[in-house]
Amino acid sequence: MDRWYTAKEVIDQAMDDLKKKKKVSILGAPVRRQVRLVKHLPVDLIMDIWCKQQGKD
Repeated sequence: MDRWYTAKEVIDQAMDDLKKKKKVSILGAPVRRQVRLVKHLPVDLIMDIWCKQQGKD
C-alpha cells in the first residue's frame, strides 16, 4: 500500500538519521522492508519491474 509522507516527516527522519551519521535515510517500515527485499533479488528482475513502473517497457 502506498503512503504519502509529508515534507515535515521526511525532513524529521532525515535530520534524525543525519545526527546518527547514517549514510542512507529511509522513512517508513514498508519502504525499509522493500529495500531489504530488493537486496536479495536479481538486478535484472528489479530493473524489469522498475522499467515497467516507469512506463519504459
